[in-house]
Amino acid sequence: PLRYVPYAYAPFEVTIRTIMGMPLIKASPEVNEVVIGIIGRALSLYDVRLYDLVVFNTHIEYNLGPRDAEALARFRAYVHANIAKEMGRIHGWRGPFWSRRGRPIPIVDEQALEDRTQYIYKHGVKEGFVTSPLDWPGVASARVTGEPLVGYWFDRTAEYQARRQGKHFGKYDFATRYEIELSPLPCWEHLSEVEYRAKVVQMVKDIEEEATDAARDGKRFAGIEWLEAQDPFEIRKNVKRSPAPLCHASTRANREQYRKDYDSFADAYYDAAGALVEGILDVAFPEGCFPRPRPFVTPVESFAPS
Repeated sequence: PLRYVPYAYAPFEVTIRTIMGMPLIKASPEVNEVVIGIIGRALSLYDVRLYDLVVFNTHIEYNLGPRDAEALARFRAYVHANIAKEMGRIHGWRGPFWSRRGRPIPIVDEQALEDRTQYIYKHGVKEGFVTSPLDWPGVASARVTGEPLVGYWFDRTAEYQARRQGKHFGKYDFATRYEIELSPLPCWEHLSEVEYRAKVVQMVKDIEEEATDAARDGKRFAGIEWLEAQDPFEIRKNVKRSPAPLCHASTRANREQYRKDYDSFADAYYDAAGALVEGILDVAFPEGCFPRPRPFVTPVESFAPS
């Protein structure tokens, strides 16, 4: 689909998965601080509001509100590219890192946003690894304690230049500390900090109760030790593959309304793109899109020597 941000800071869900489902992002202190540092730096560079996130061993999922389509594209490109580079550095992986580009899926109403937030919190529990979102060893945004997510962005260019000059330096000499500041969900931003945290606590408790009931029914949870023992190059036999929905909506009416709005946007875009192909250069593309590049202009004369 075309990149379509219907209004400023409209919420989106983004998921991106590793190649062949390998646990190349499995949690460790080094991985956590690097991932947080990259995301923290991206938030400082681009006008994006990050609502929630979880870094799983095989994928990353987050909800965000971009200022516009350009901010969404640049934030995703920066985060995904730099995480791939840093995880490759940590594990010695030189091949393709992601299975495909992460696709942003719009979240069109408040109930759907709450549902997707709860879905992020359930990571690690629904897969049978831990019995509480608070036990997940990786980067996660279950905001119960209020403790900030702190990491470091490493200036690899400065490190490279220092090595070329024969200088010795410590791990953090060319590092910048970043703290991820999560923005409140648009549907909860009217709440006080105490009320907001109570909402999150209740959501976490509901997930823990579901896990307790599942354990009573015989479900086994692998535990953190099993996660830590995973081989980052292990190829999963059953990698999740399912078509992405056009949007997340809590009702059919909201879903159909979004589809109509998107179709109107796409019609206007393709009309402008078609006119541009035909040579009409002063066409007007719909607001907030990435206009198609102008067609190639063939030279009339050849200046090659005879």
